[in-house]
Amino acid sequence: MKVRLAVILLLVLTGQPGLSQDTHESPTSAAMVRLLDDAGILPPEGEPVKCGLPGVFHALGIRHTASGELLQSAARVLARPVMQTSVQRGAFRVHFDTSGIHAPALLDQTGVQIPGSALAYVDSLFAYLDFVHPFESMRLGYGPLIGDGTLGGGPEYDIIVMELGSMYGYTTPDSWPFEGGTATSFITIDNDFTFVRPTRNRGLPGLRVTLAHELHHALQIGNYGYWTDHAFFYEITSTWMEDVVYPDVDDYLNYLGSYSGHFRQPDKPFSSNDLIMYSRSVWGHYISKKYGQDMMRLCWEQIRNAPPLQAIDNALRSRGVDFSTAFAEWTLWNLFTGARSDPAQYYPDGADYPSMVQVPIDYVPPGRDLSGSLAALGSRYYQIMRNSDTMTVILNNMDLAGAGSASPPSRPYTYHFKSSQADASYRLTPLGIYALLDVPDISAWTTWYVVGDTVRPNYDPDALAEGRSFPNPFRPGLHARLCLPIKTEDQVRGTLTIYSAGMDLVYTSPSALSSLYLDRQMFFWDGKDNNGRTVPSGVYVYVLELADRRVRGKIALVRQ
Repeated sequence: MKVRLAVILLLVLTGQPGLSQDTHESPTSAAMVRLLDDAGILPPEGEPVKCGLPGVFHALGIRHTASGELLQSAARVLARPVMQTSVQRGAFRVHFDTSGIHAPALLDQTGVQIPGSALAYVDSLFAYLDFVHPFESMRLGYGPLIGDGTLGGGPEYDIIVMELGSMYGYTTPDSWPFEGGTATSFITIDNDFTFVRPTRNRGLPGLRVTLAHELHHALQIGNYGYWTDHAFFYEITSTWMEDVVYPDVDDYLNYLGSYSGHFRQPDKPFSSNDLIMYSRSVWGHYISKKYGQDMMRLCWEQIRNAPPLQAIDNALRSRGVDFSTAFAEWTLWNLFTGARSDPAQYYPDGADYPSMVQVPIDYVPPGRDLSGSLAALGSRYYQIMRNSDTMTVILNNMDLAGAGSASPPSRPYTYHFKSSQADASYRLTPLGIYALLDVPDISAWTTWYVVGDTVRPNYDPDALAEGRSFPNPFRPGLHARLCLPIKTEDQVRGTLTIYSAGMDLVYTSPSALSSLYLDRQMFFWDGKDNNGRTVPSGVYVYVLELADRRVRGKIALVRQ
């Protein structure tokens, strides 16, 4: 049962000063800063807050356990502010002050507020809503805004305009939904956007992208689902959406080159809820160019039934590829930016993106080892230098299941590089040296070797033949999944059946769908029987019934 936040917060807010007092500091802005700081995601001093939604998520999470100023901050951020007046047009009602610190204002050419321009600001806001709302809801197909009954004075969607310091805005659910549940919400936005960078985006351009960003949060929470501890995909999507709706503003570029950005810290898990999530809006640009703009919406449709990482995987599988394959390709795209950009093959705006940080390594014959660990869905870029030649090695930990856990685990690795081939397990790289990635589960890793524009994956295509499952032996728990390659270029359906050595039925999937992985169509098995229990160690037989043939093979399975 959903609990109305207003009931929870009533006693906490009693006696506090109104939010529209004419003071020199916005209590709401100070409350959000306190929440973001407590959550460990407050930007460095002088940096703007792109969106306060992670602070709202944190407030919802601590509202029953916090005390003192932190509880008061949570209460203030979660409550609907009462402003001096409101204006209703169509599906929206805008609440604002006509005087005092919170009064909205347009800016002159020098970035200074124009006195008496509150109503002009609100008129501009409604004009932008007339474009943003149908664009996201109907043209892009994310569905209608959900009415909130009598909250805010009527069923219209409520937008509050306030002085938020250096924060663009945030979206607040009206109730506490279960995992995957939905809720009505309201949006709070800044009253002037004087802090936006660069100066050409101050004022109305900042307002435009904020409406595009926050309105999509309202659609996410109202139509698809709220998932605790998964703020990263809400922010990835809404920051990407800004550029879809208003491509001329390019506010998202501010976050790509920052110290907390993806191009400086690619080893952080993709599922991280830290500030890095805003720079990972480039995932939206990758996935929409590669698989079509509607792929992001398909991901959100899957979020109705599964948390974001699994939802993304489910959506991609409908297009014949899985998350691991797409993630690996995305890491390659992230190398071809800045001076290396290729808008035809990679990001259209890649020339405006920063270059990916690389770890420089001098190769000294006869060999060198690189050891370390990498978090689930994290990447590391090595720049191997041999005399005057260089090669980039992109190493990816593809542990999708681990990335979905509360604390994404790290996996150790050792990369061996040698001047000569020590044994058949070493593969020749484009740099003319041999390499071997030494890890317990090679199927959970991908590597790219890049020299100039030449890209080569680190796997042996001949080893991915139809009828040859890998890894072998398969160790459930250590290995993420068993891969069953087939010889076809297109995604196909088939019946996958697993038998014991005595030909007793263990598992069957009557309408399994192949996915692209390592440039091969493959089926997968997680080592569990039809009851969801991991099977005992032993030899198993798999049978793939395809439309035109039957594929059989043996599996050696070892339980840890």
